[in-house]
Amino acid sequence: MTDELDFNFEPSQPDEEITKRGIDFGRAFSFIVEDPRWYIKMTGIALLTLVTTVFFVVPMWLVILAIVPPETLVELNELIPQLPDENLPLTSTYWLLLLPVAGGVLGLMLLLGYYIEFVRRVRHGIEHPLPPWDAWGHKLYDGAMMTFAYAGYLASNLAIGAVFVVLIRQISGMNAQLYQTTLAFCGLLPFMLIYGLVIIFLTSINVLPYSDSGNILSFYRVGWVWRRLRKDARLTAQWFGYGLLANIGFNAVQSLPVVGIAASILVLFISVPVQGHLLGQYAILLDEKYGNAAEA
Repeated sequence: MTDELDFNFEPSQPDEEITKRGIDFGRAFSFIVEDPRWYIKMTGIALLTLVTTVFFVVPMWLVILAIVPPETLVELNELIPQLPDENLPLTSTYWLLLLPVAGGVLGLMLLLGYYIEFVRRVRHGIEHPLPPWDAWGHKLYDGAMMTFAYAGYLASNLAIGAVFVVLIRQISGMNAQLYQTTLAFCGLLPFMLIYGLVIIFLTSINVLPYSDSGNILSFYRVGWVWRRLRKDARLTAQWFGYGLLANIGFNAVQSLPVVGIAASILVLFISVPVQGHLLGQYAILLDEKYGNAAEA
């Protein structure tokens, strides 16, 4: 089967091991080293992850140093002696530190585009599904569509959160502070966390219809998602549960005191092929059932 894929889905023979056992959690890890060029492809993911992380973290950290109150910096200085005892001057020069963030966004888009192409290749039954590092424009387009779709969901989350904040600030009178605190911690925060999880779920599962169409609107196919929850609840729960389990494991490893920065980056970039393969397995099983899951 050719490595060249486009947005037009053509049913292929699914991986027999996947169709026999359902989603195979271990397979999402073991497939990596079966690719004879896995080290080159994974190195590309690692380097792009590292660059993206640095471009996001370093400028934001320097800007925080510029705007955090001096007394807070003094408290932090007791824990991290190298911090200055007063604010950095917030000048136009320091605002230029935000420019690398644009590079971080670009790197994130490329990673997401690589992820989408990888899911598409798993779904089509490519023998070694890890994509080569080529077709940068195609990867960037796919990643940009996913980024914009996620931003759209996130905007709605922030808008609803803003409504909560306004309501909280309007509370006055006796025990106002108690009511405000209760509403914030028992209403706003749980809602934001739950809705954030829903956003991750919707963005992730809608990669499948997007992989057919290449249309950003495919990320908002709520009706299609609802049908998967009704008709394929067990399989959908298995896919999403395995994805959460993988993330919990990655976070647990990163939190270990003996794990350094390099190991944390390693864990972070491993999540790209693992999560992509789990979603690809889910797609294979849906396609086997419906012919083309995106049209089911």
